[in-house]
Amino acid sequence: MPDQTYDASGFAAPLPGVKLGESNIALAIDSAPGDPSSQPLQGTPLPLDPGASAPSGPQTPLWGIALLMVLLIGGLGFGIYKVAQKTTASVQVNPSSSRSAILQFRQGAQAGKSFSLNKLPCLIGRDPANDICLNDPFVLNQHAKIYTANNGYYLMDLGGETFVNGQAVKRSSTALKQGDVVRLGKKTAFVFGS
Repeated sequence: MPDQTYDASGFAAPLPGVKLGESNIALAIDSAPGDPSSQPLQGTPLPLDPGASAPSGPQTPLWGIALLMVLLIGGLGFGIYKVAQKTTASVQVNPSSSRSAILQFRQGAQAGKSFSLNKLPCLIGRDPANDICLNDPFVLNQHAKIYTANNGYYLMDLGGETFVNGQAVKRSSTALKQGDVVRLGKKTAFVFGS
């Protein structure tokens, strides 16, 4: 290796014929050259600014903590509200009588059968997922729905041919009273009773 020359500050001067590029070279210095007793440097890094103290860890501003707390409390409040809303919606309101209403089928595939309305709203149609499934080609998959409101029972048409006491119910709702005759499609009919 050729002799190195040093500049006034003690750093090695560039060698003639050697060009330095823009790449960084990592250096690992374990000990001072020629001193076998020297140990690797250990300790904490010192700040370059003599008036500054070494950082003790990541610092979070107080406004960040306050914002995080507001979001956490708001999220918890919203979650509690949603759970309370679902609980309230799932509570079934039955009319003033303690008995549930009954549908007594007079015509159609279910003729002679009675269904108690223990779960409301009650979906009626040809689809087996309905609360009352009717095997009738003139009944839609979801034909009608019975529900409660204002301490009464109501029938809602969901797009098929629905009649209450001979009056068509087209995509609307009508109140049901004891003894009302409901016809779905062309062949299925039941009497509403409570």
